[in-house]
Amino acid sequence: MSRLDHYVRGRTWIATTIAGEEVQKRNPNGSNFNFTVEEIEAWKKDPASYLAYRRTLEAELQGAHIICMKDSHPQVEARKFFIQLMKDRLAKKPEVADHMIPDFPPLCKRLTPG
Repeated sequence: MSRLDHYVRGRTWIATTIAGEEVQKRNPNGSNFNFTVEEIEAWKKDPASYLAYRRTLEAELQGAHIICMKDSHPQVEARKFFIQLMKDRLAKKPEVADHMIPDFPPLCKRLTPG
């Protein structure tokens, strides 16, 4: 069994995989995925539908940036969500969570995707 050590110099938010609804429909576990041959062929025949799909993804992913606005409702909710996520992931070692959860808002610094 191999082991991976990861060192963090300071407190950091460890977030969930960030993706829009379209990506999560296809990819609920957060890993990479491949388009089907049928999808690729359909988009070749109808480039406008491919462009529409790409624009949907962009709007969903870029729309999440509202959580960067200090003390906004989305940022407050994101903070609660990330805290719970980190505590759940570190349930066997709660003392680690106490040393990792930042006192600064999410997205004030780069997120560490979990």
